[in-house]
Amino acid sequence: MIYYSHVNEDNLAERNSMSGSQYDSLYVIAGSGERVIALLDHPGLESVHLIDNNREALYLCELKLAALENLSVDDYLGFVGFFATSGTRWDSFKGLKHKLSDGCGSYWEGRRSMIEQGICNCGHFEQFLKRANPILRRFLWKAFFQCLDQKKSSWMQFPYFKWRLVKTLFSYRLTYQLFGMRDPAFISKDALLEAIPAALQKSMDEDRTNESCLFHLVFKGHLRDMPAKNLPPSFQRAVLTRVKESLQLGKLKMHYHCDDLLDTLKELKFESKESRFFSVSDIMSFADMSYLNAVILRISKIQNGSNTLVFRSFVRHRLKAIDLLTLRDLFGKVTDLSRTDRTHFYQTIQIDLK
Repeated sequence: MIYYSHVNEDNLAERNSMSGSQYDSLYVIAGSGERVIALLDHPGLESVHLIDNNREALYLCELKLAALENLSVDDYLGFVGFFATSGTRWDSFKGLKHKLSDGCGSYWEGRRSMIEQGICNCGHFEQFLKRANPILRRFLWKAFFQCLDQKKSSWMQFPYFKWRLVKTLFSYRLTYQLFGMRDPAFISKDALLEAIPAALQKSMDEDRTNESCLFHLVFKGHLRDMPAKNLPPSFQRAVLTRVKESLQLGKLKMHYHCDDLLDTLKELKFESKESRFFSVSDIMSFADMSYLNAVILRISKIQNGSNTLVFRSFVRHRLKAIDLLTLRDLFGKVTDLSRTDRTHFYQTIQIDLK
C-alpha cells in the first residue's frame, strides 16, 4: 500500500537544515517522494540513497523522478496531479515506461486508474481525504474558508461551533476508522490524536493557515490555491527546474534500497571524508525510542566525515523534554526544528553527529 502520495510534511524544515552546510550524500526515507525532491537541488550533492521497506513507495519515487527528468516542469506538475492537464496522463506514462526499472514499470502498468487520477492523489491518506473533504466542506460551509485568505480579526459569521465540533471529531480514532483509515500512525491505540486539531488551531490562531500545506489538503483536497511563495519546495517551479537539470546532467547517482532503515545502514559501506545528511521522516510512527537510538548510534559510528540526522514525530511516540535531554546526553548536539514546520503537525529534531 502507498500510505502517502502527496506532501504530508512541510519539507522546508529539512531543506533549511541542509542549506547551512555542504553535503555529498543524502540518505532518505522514500515516502511519497516529495521530501526527496525537495532536497535534491542541494549544491554539491552527488549520491542519493532512497530507503524504504515498502517497495511501492520506492516505485512512486522512481516514477516521479523519471517524470521530472523527462517532462517539462509544467507537464510534470500536470502528470503527478498537482493541477489538471490538457494531455492524458496515461500517454505520458507510456512515454516514460522505458525509463523505469522493470519492476517499477510493471507495477504502474497494472495501475492505470492511479496514473490517470494523478499519482499525487493515489495514496491511502489522499483517498481518505477524498472521502472526508466533501463532508467537511458541506458541514463547515463557505464562511469557514475565510481563515485561508483573511486575517482572523476580519472574519464575519465564522462557524465557531461547527469548527469546535470538527476538532473534537478529529481527536477520536473512530472518526478516522469510519472514513477507511488503516494507517497505524492514525489508528494505533497510543496515537495522540489531539495533536492534529491542536496543529490546525495553531495555524488558525497565528493567521498562517495559508502557509500550511496540510491545512489546504485537509479542507480543500489540493494545494492549487496556496500562494506560490508558500508552496512546499517540491512544488515550486524554481526548485523543480534545478532538480530536473541535475537529473538530466547525471549529477545525482540514485540508489534504491527496499529494506528496513537500520538494516540498510548496517549493510551500507560509507565513503570516507564525506558529509552525509540523513532524512528519516516520521520514523516514530513505525518505531519506538529504542529503535531510534539504535539508528542514531549506527550513524554516530560512521567514521571519517560528518553526519546530520533529521527525524520527525507525528502522533505516535512524541518526544518529551526528558527524551530530548537523553538524546543530548547520548549523542551531543540536538536541535528542535519543530517551529520551522509551517503545518505545526510534527516534532522535527536535528542531531549533529561529527
